[in-house]
Amino acid sequence: MRLFFAENRFNRLWQEELAKQRNVTEQAKAVSAQAQASIDEALKKVNDAQEKLEKTQQQNWQYAPYGKNSKGAGKKGKGKKGQKPLCFEFMSNGGRCSWGNECTYRHLKKNDLSESEYKKMQE
Repeated sequence: MRLFFAENRFNRLWQEELAKQRNVTEQAKAVSAQAQASIDEALKKVNDAQEKLEKTQQQNWQYAPYGKNSKGAGKKGKGKKGQKPLCFEFMSNGGRCSWGNECTYRHLKKNDLSESEYKKMQE
């Protein structure tokens, strides 16, 4: 008889433990679903913001001063396109660069400087 009660008590404790584990699992699933919902909402907000930014950037060309597509383009004349920095090797070696035409930096030409400055550089 004692064995029966001990076994019954063990089964009851086991069932209670399983019920607790089920509750914890259900709570974890609920929290996970809430977290996923908040993540989805945040992603939606980010995507909306990116779309607005792209749309705004596409529309900004209209307000760019003398932009490619704006009215009056070319009235002020063409400026120099972003000039590359001068080649240090070219300047320090008297007008010689080991990279030659493949150099990514700018090499001065004779008409960029006065003749005296150009001759000084050559020496």
